[in-house]
Amino acid sequence: MAATLAAEGITRIAAIRIVDVHIVAGVRVARPELEALLADGVARITIDETPLDVADLVIEVTYRPGVHDPAGGTLREVVELIAAPLPHAATLQTARQYRFRFAGTAPTEVAGRLAAALHNPLVQQVTAITARAWGRGERPPEHYPSAGTDRAPGVDRIDVAAMDDADLERLSAERLLALSAAELAAIRAHATDPAVRSRRCQAGIGAALTDVELEMLAQTWSEHCKHKIFNAVIDHTEDGRTERIVSLFDTYIRRTTMELDDGSGFLKSVFSDDSGVIRFDERTLLCFKAETHNAPSALDPYGGAITGIVGVNRDIIGTGRGGKPIFNTDVLCFAPPSTPAGEVPAELMHPRRMLAGVHRGIVDGGNQSGIPVVAGAFLFDPSFIGKPLVFCGTGGVLPAEVAGEPAWQGRARPGDLAVMVGGRIGKDGIHGATFSSLALDESSPTSAVQIGDPIVQRRVLDLLLEARDADPVPRYHRQRGGRPVVVARRDGTRVGRREHRPGRSAVEVSGVGAVGDPAVGVAGAHEPGGAA
Repeated sequence: MAATLAAEGITRIAAIRIVDVHIVAGVRVARPELEALLADGVARITIDETPLDVADLVIEVTYRPGVHDPAGGTLREVVELIAAPLPHAATLQTARQYRFRFAGTAPTEVAGRLAAALHNPLVQQVTAITARAWGRGERPPEHYPSAGTDRAPGVDRIDVAAMDDADLERLSAERLLALSAAELAAIRAHATDPAVRSRRCQAGIGAALTDVELEMLAQTWSEHCKHKIFNAVIDHTEDGRTERIVSLFDTYIRRTTMELDDGSGFLKSVFSDDSGVIRFDERTLLCFKAETHNAPSALDPYGGAITGIVGVNRDIIGTGRGGKPIFNTDVLCFAPPSTPAGEVPAELMHPRRMLAGVHRGIVDGGNQSGIPVVAGAFLFDPSFIGKPLVFCGTGGVLPAEVAGEPAWQGRARPGDLAVMVGGRIGKDGIHGATFSSLALDESSPTSAVQIGDPIVQRRVLDLLLEARDADPVPRYHRQRGGRPVVVARRDGTRVGRREHRPGRSAVEVSGVGAVGDPAVGVAGAHEPGGAA
């Protein structure tokens, strides 16, 4: 950490002490019991907030209201072990405190720069207190504000049919839909169609489109989900010769792969599921998936990277009848960490800090959930100063057969139920899919980056693999854009419920923006291969 801060011009740090803060309020629990659960006595010790010891400056960082706090969720579970049921007004939060001692530098000279370097202002909040202020009695908050839950979220109705081009463009920008003029015109044409309006009114949903419908279209047509650039028709001119390429993906990726297929059955499933599947031996198949998380990592290195690695972990889980991820890989490209602080544009993060955040996100996302990073590479070049390249990959295994059927050919059937499974999340991650269609600039929303929870995901993985082997599930599938895993069960058992989350809009609850209670939503699959 000292080296990372020094690269940004913050030097003369004599010592740094890191303290994990656990805030437990409104709960009757004995402190010794709580300490025994939170500190193992070997790698961690417990300390009182006072005295400050020899620190010159304290900086405390926590998530902003509404942003998911994975450690806070674990804290809640820990306290529930000794104090269940928790009172409704109970407050359980976490923060991280940095205690600095300096050599020849006044704390007031570096407090602002240190606070800026240690938190991301759009997902985190920070408190800085000098030793002198501490001596006067100033302290971090006893607890932090939570997301408001007093409003009654509803559904917004938007009369797209009455909007002109300028209105549509403004709507897309304000709601971060990232839709093109042609796409907006297509939606307006559909909403204007008298037959469509008549059917909607007969069905009781009204002629005007809802915000949820618009978000669903924007997400489905986003670069993240549709890969419009990879599938576009491109006229490429070089040395006076023009070549028309119909889909870069089909021409240079799919065709190359299929040309390698010799018909022996080595390729089991490619370009049709959440990961590619090949034969390893007669009883075992190998799954592999890699993807980039460049823009999210540029905005929030830790959140972007951890979401990237747990995302490709879910791709293995979501393949066929459900694979088991066993290793991670990564290739990370940044500007040189030695880049002088003065050469980094003011609106950009220093590459050393970006590297540290991305690396920590990948380690926490994989290693902490028992899926180790076994290979990787770094590439440093000045061209990556504006946006890093963050390639995350996961490999896994899948049995050749489950219940006597090919394990790579999971399929939902009419009448199956679709069940969403995942961990609780906050308002982070909203518009992550549509954001992928936009250019990165100073107005890019960090809230589009979701904070992943690898520990909960590990529990979901164990649950799904046990369900696969004990009572074969027809199909697992990872929902895109950070959504939970979807499971389509064969027997119609109700294993979840639609739970409305106070303080969330209809878009946020629906799964279009974000959703994530441990068991949310049961719905019928209406067509073969379909899952809600």
